[in-house]
Amino acid sequence: MCRVKADVIFLVDCAVGLADDNFGIKQDLVFNMVHALHVAETNVRIAYLPYNTEVFEAFGFSHHRTKPAVLEQLGEAPVQQSGQTPKMSRHGCLLNSILT
Repeated sequence: MCRVKADVIFLVDCAVGLADDNFGIKQDLVFNMVHALHVAETNVRIAYLPYNTEVFEAFGFSHHRTKPAVLEQLGEAPVQQSGQTPKMSRHGCLLNSILT
């Protein structure tokens, strides 16, 4: 296993226009990717940001330092399917909210 240092942020669009199964596919992808990574404070750190026109409760890089903790939080993350996907100009604000 290769141990790489990286910060990985998952931006998950949960706009109301997405079908429930599409959102589920995105969540499954996030779970599978986290399972494949060596999550640890000194290796791979994970941040998670579900969004549409609002930023929902998520977690940043320093909140969960182990793979089990990240997976548990992902499993408990509320599904907030509402609103519409913001325009690209708003993505900088979304990223800033989780990185700071």
